[in-house]
Amino acid sequence: MVVVGGAVYLYPLGGSFDVDAVRQMVEVEPTVLLDPCGSGTYMLCHPQSRKTQARRRISDPTRFPYVGLIVMTAERVMVRHEYADEAGRASAREIVTWVLERYRCRVLDDYNDDCTDLVAQHGPDALYRSRIA
Repeated sequence: MVVVGGAVYLYPLGGSFDVDAVRQMVEVEPTVLLDPCGSGTYMLCHPQSRKTQARRRISDPTRFPYVGLIVMTAERVMVRHEYADEAGRASAREIVTWVLERYRCRVLDDYNDDCTDLVAQHGPDALYRSRIA
């Protein structure tokens, strides 16, 4: 799976995100782990590596291990999938799709390129294309 940039930034148009609803959705994903250091950031990692990644984070709370990250506020949902494994990238795709199905959003990548029209024309899958052989 190839993704647009290393992250997707979603900004609600004409309102704000219901952060509790987004959290509830995110927390049911088996690859998602809430930061054990209390930052409110979610880490995307394979279900079998969750304990290992939690230990890595706790052992050095000044930095995150190489995993995907999700940060959400009422004004923005950021899904950084650059360092996520394949399972984490699949969850990132599910989360982005879920948000876009429920909210009209401006969509940016980590280069600050506006992908809103791309998503409007081709849906959220346009952000997550299959690898071309």
